Parts: sequence; structure tokens; C-alpha cells
Amino acid sequence: MEPELSRDEVYAAAREAVEKLVAEEGPESQFPFDYIWQFASREIPSLRRPSCSNYLVKLGYLEKTGKQVNASTPERAGNLGPEYRPGRHFLPPAPPVPPPAPGGVEPLAPAFEEMEKALATQGLLIDKADLANFYLALCVSPLVVLSGISGTGKSQMPRRFAQLTDSRFDSVPVKPQWSDNSDLFGYVPSLNPTHFVKGRFTEVVEAAQATPGQLAVVLLDEMNLAAVEHYFSDFLSIMETRRREAGTIITDPLPLELPTAVAGQPDPYAGLRTLGLPANVRVVGTANMDETTHLFSPKVLDRAFSIESVTPDLTQFPSGEAQPFDATTFARLVPRLLDVSNVVSESEAYVTDAELLNEIGALLQEASDVLRPAGISFGYRTRRDVCLYMHFWRRFDLANILSASAAMDLCFLQKILPKVQGAGEGLGEALRKLREWLLTEDGDTSVASSRPWTRSADKVERMLARLEAEGATTYWGT
Repeated sequence: MEPELSRDEVYAAAREAVEKLVAEEGPESQFPFDYIWQFASREIPSLRRPSCSNYLVKLGYLEKTGKQVNASTPERAGNLGPEYRPGRHFLPPAPPVPPPAPGGVEPLAPAFEEMEKALATQGLLIDKADLANFYLALCVSPLVVLSGISGTGKSQMPRRFAQLTDSRFDSVPVKPQWSDNSDLFGYVPSLNPTHFVKGRFTEVVEAAQATPGQLAVVLLDEMNLAAVEHYFSDFLSIMETRRREAGTIITDPLPLELPTAVAGQPDPYAGLRTLGLPANVRVVGTANMDETTHLFSPKVLDRAFSIESVTPDLTQFPSGEAQPFDATTFARLVPRLLDVSNVVSESEAYVTDAELLNEIGALLQEASDVLRPAGISFGYRTRRDVCLYMHFWRRFDLANILSASAAMDLCFLQKILPKVQGAGEGLGEALRKLREWLLTEDGDTSVASSRPWTRSADKVERMLARLEAEGATTYWGT
């Protein structure tokens, strides 16, 4: 019986395997993590392999592309995990980068790379690509929904993001009995009709309006314990009134039920009567999908970015070692997010990204044609959100941590597939055609036409399996 390998011996074998892989397949290759072991000169027990991924990334031997791909080995067949490529260790030395010129724009990618390290130091494993995806969703929509199984860090990501970017953070636990907006927006007591009791959300909006340069993150924890459209429908409607006027981004006033103003007397609620949704407010809702919660209505899905947490890799652990990180890069994020020059409509984005938006429109039309026979459709609002997401992705130059393929894959996963639900063979046939379409390699190197989109295809595969097993299927909880 051979003696057990030491950790240093395992790490050395992992480094050697990656070096051999790069020598044979080149520094541009992309692969799932388990692929490297076929290049190892000695057999490494399967239980010793997962711990090497973080080590190789930290050492610069590997880096993640931002995509999710299927494992390559038979024993892990069907498991979806991060895609990797050779890291900075295999790149030629780069010339020194001069500091940005006065008025120049600093890149955002380093901020997400450093934030990944900062969160790992705090014991939270969130990939830089997932952080970039969350940030892009915040750029597009005032409402972002984080769904998934309990205990995957859904509420921790917005909380830590706010902490690291010096943003305001308020947590509002949702109650199952909420049936209107009075708990969030406020109400007039029946026994005191001249008085208005402010809701928690109204208080946050007032404070945010007074500090326009500071991001305000409002966490609606377990937001689907009550039916979202019952207590939050007014907010969803106000979101749609965002527009640019006089060089700033505004909305219609919030629909607060205030006491009637008395003619000739000072109005204590004059400021609230014109209070809109400030451009620096973002609402992040967390959602668990089980028998105690409500499904989201089409009105919610149309207006929100729905980010489903990745199934956790239980073999990965924080290193336990404090990683140095450059916290100064975090200061770039909020000013870019709140920049009044950011586009708020397709027409604004079309001025600079017409070719990109045309490509996206053509792709979404193809997907719509596949799903329409099953009675599933999506409209201009969905197209707008996908187009704006990809516009910001390009504007912020995030291709190095979130490839074009990964970004479009996430858009499809987060804006199209949540609308898919139902029963019957017609839906099954549409899903099978959609899976084939998602995996089609069209050979086009343009930004939008970057299939295959494996993460979305894997989701469709699971939805098909549920349809065949139960007779009905839905995106949520599948």
C-alpha cells in the first residue's frame, strides 16, 4: 500500500498537470476543473482534488472564465461547475500600466477580483463573475431577486457588497400576513386621520434622497413569504416611470396615502407628496422556493432581474488564510453605478451599441419563435433589460472575468427562463427544441451570438426531467 500523499505533493502534481495541459493545448484553452487530472503524472485520489482549485487560482495557474460547464470525467458526468482557463502565470510579462489620465476611467474588473478576495477572507465564497453579474443587474433594474435553496449566502452578498462599498444597508423582513403596502410605505391611522405613519421603505427613500451620492441597498428578506404583487405592486409600477429629465433620472411620486392638505395651513407632508424613487436606491429581495412561499407573478418577473444561486460545491472551503486585497478598488463601483450619464432606455443604448442590440434582438426573436407554440412569450421589457445588461457589460469592459458567452447565458437564464412554466407535451417539445437551440454552436464570434449557453441548457434539462416525472414544470426550485 502506497503511503498517503502529502498536501505539498498533491499541489505539486496539480501544478505539473496544468503546465502539461497548457504545453499541449495552449494558453487559450478552456476546460472544467476535473479535465486537468488527465495530464497528471501520478494518480491523485478524487477526494484530494477539489482543494487544489482554490490553490491553483490563488497561485495564478488557473482563472475562471465566468461560465458554467459540465464536468469531463465519467464519475462527475452531469455535474455543472466553473469553467477555467490558464491564469496569469502563463502570460508573458506585461508592460507597466500607467496611472489613468486625469478624467480617465479606471477599469471595474479589478474591483470584483479584489472583492472576491475580501469576501473569502470573511469566509464567504462568491466568485468574481457572480459579483459582476450582481452588479450589472443593479445597473439595469432597481429590483434584483436572489433565489435558491436556503443557506447559500443570498442575503450575505448584498449585505457585504454594501459594507465594502460604504453604501447604506437596510434589511426589512417580509411578513406572511402582508396583503398591502402599508407596512412598507406607511398609513394613516383610522383614529388619527391627520397623521401619517411612515413605513420603513419610505424612511429609507427619504434618507437616500438626501444623500444622492451614496448607494442605498434595501434587502427584502424572504420576500415571497407574502405575495409580492400584493404589497409591492406600487413599487413595481413606479419602476417603469424611470426617465431622464433635466440631466437627472427621476420617477413619478410614490403612491403614498397621505392626509389631505388643509388650505391655508402648513402642509407637514409636502415633501412626501412629491417623493419619487431616487436613482441611488436598489431593492434586493431574497426568495426561498418551497411549500411555504409564493411563486412570482409575471408582473414581478418582467421587472426584476432574477438571479438563482449556483448549487454550492460542498468540497470547497475558504482557505482560512487572510488574503491581501486592495480595498481602494471598491471606491470605483458606486460612482459608476450611480453615474447620471448611464443609459436608462434602449433608445439611449442604441446610440452607441446599435450593432450589439440588433444582434440581441435577432437572438431573442429566435428564442421567442421556439417557445411561442407552447404559449410562452416575452416582450419589449425583457429585450430592454437584456440589451442594457450587455451594454453595461461592454461599457465596463468586464469580458476578462465574464465572457460574452457567460454574460448572454446569464441573461437568458435570468430574464427568459423564469417565465417558462406549465404542463403538457407541447411544452415538452418546446423545451427540447430550446435545449437544442441553446447548445447550437453557430460559429459566429460576435458578442451576442456566443452559444452554446450551457448554464441555461442545463436548467432546461432539469425542467424537462421534472416535466416528465411530475407532468408539470417550472423554473423555480428545479
